[in-house]
Amino acid sequence: MRFRERAEQGEAIGPQQTHMLRAFTRLADTTGTLCIRDAANVLVVRPLELTAYLESQGWIYPHGDEWRANQERITSGLLTQREIPVRLEGRGRTQVRISQKGITKLAQAFECLAAA
Repeated sequence: MRFRERAEQGEAIGPQQTHMLRAFTRLADTTGTLCIRDAANVLVVRPLELTAYLESQGWIYPHGDEWRANQERITSGLLTQREIPVRLEGRGRTQVRISQKGITKLAQAFECLAAA
């Protein structure tokens, strides 16, 4: 039985399952991949907090004036990179995108941090 169904039926769920329920409820409204700013809105954290967390955990790294996704996180399906078309200055840029799988993992991490 799913967490949401159990909660609706009034069954007792443990604290870990409560965190997962919150994460999955927020994730239900997302589709595709999200930029860091939109992912921060879904996770209910500031974009700077999310960026700092992603960098500290090795999800992203700085490359010039942009962020790049760590190849290990791309391979595991947590992040993707999207090439943005050429700007007026004559060059394009790369945007880090967070997949639904990545949002779920981050939601669990932020719920655990909030509970601590």
